[in-house]
Amino acid sequence: MSARPYPPARPDDYWAAYIVPIHGETEMEIVIDITSATGSDVELEALDAAYLRVEYIAYGPHGRTPQEQQVVLPLRFPAAAAAPAPATPG
Repeated sequence: MSARPYPPARPDDYWAAYIVPIHGETEMEIVIDITSATGSDVELEALDAAYLRVEYIAYGPHGRTPQEQQVVLPLRFPAAAAAPAPATPG
């Protein structure tokens, strides 16, 4: 049995509605394409993180409920050499 028993998207990316059980979970995949207003990669190199807010409608036994998820996505990570040394008990 599949880990996700919900119907897959059709080839035209249409998703059929389905009821999410109480305390149930579902998933979505989001693809983000970041471009600068001028098309210059130099502007993008200065970005350390991106803020993403996703608004969607959850459909369940309670009906349609607007939902929102927010996350800060790191776009770069510090070099391992720049990481602080672990604290020593003392």
